[in-house]
Amino acid sequence: MMHKSDIVVWIITCIFLTIIFARHFWQTHNNSCITAHDYYTNLDKNPKCYYNPDIDLTVPEIIRRYGYEVETLEVATEDHYILKAYRILSKKSDGFTPPQPVYLQHGLFQNSKAFLMQGNKSLPFMLADAGYDVWLGNLRGTLYSRHTYLSKLDNKFWDYSLDEYAYSDVLSLIDLVYEQTQRKIIYIGYSVGATIAYAYSARFPNVAQAKMQLLVALGPTVHPKELKSASRHILSNWNYILPVVKFWSKGSVDVKKFGYFDWSSVCFPFPFQMRLCEVATQLTHDFSLDKIDPVIIYVAFVNFYFHFRNSGR
Repeated sequence: MMHKSDIVVWIITCIFLTIIFARHFWQTHNNSCITAHDYYTNLDKNPKCYYNPDIDLTVPEIIRRYGYEVETLEVATEDHYILKAYRILSKKSDGFTPPQPVYLQHGLFQNSKAFLMQGNKSLPFMLADAGYDVWLGNLRGTLYSRHTYLSKLDNKFWDYSLDEYAYSDVLSLIDLVYEQTQRKIIYIGYSVGATIAYAYSARFPNVAQAKMQLLVALGPTVHPKELKSASRHILSNWNYILPVVKFWSKGSVDVKKFGYFDWSSVCFPFPFQMRLCEVATQLTHDFSLDKIDPVIIYVAFVNFYFHFRNSGR
């Protein structure tokens, strides 16, 4: 009779071999479906599934693909990080009346591409169509950031916290938008993107009042103790977990090594893989896939891991 530990080893081995098989012999072409249920079928044979090229495109490429002009600007923080901001030029600008600037800030483990995953229904495009001057910011540690002299392989590059996001990155990006537009900004922040706006406004109240007209917080992360998912237990015991993480990781985790694997093979194409990813999402984020737009499920899963691959660590 097999021991429980042997059964676990066999299960993990089977999952690993299945992923390898899927990676090399059964890759699907389609990556978007109309309903969440369709992802548990053969995506290539299901008429409700199709190929969405946005998953492989950069932010400027996606913006141009949907018929908008984009301007790329860079700003340097006081600690020498170079951050990119993308400006979507409104189709309704008459050239005489300056449009209202709207700045969108992504959350943790994301970049500005997170706002563009719903195709022509994406919020930035809707705002641009309404006549707004739309700006997409990127924090340090993303694909769209670098440092003047530190390499992304240098541990010092990654030695920062939410404080640097708020007091350096947001400060610099808001200054950039204000200098370019000379108008007060409507700030839209998602998750941590809203959290750091609160911190920025608290640290620099006069600057925020002078340069921001309105703060729109989408799913702000403010009180972690209110979380209902497994993340709550991780955060509440972080003081005990951190020493273990530091010991085994030697201070950093080179996540980029994992990025060379095709992470789309983790959740696709077999239904049980999709189920595993869904369970993991429920445990860590406390929501099920039927609560988000089915069209972006594949794009959201894969781009989460691609963020680590492209950012470097």
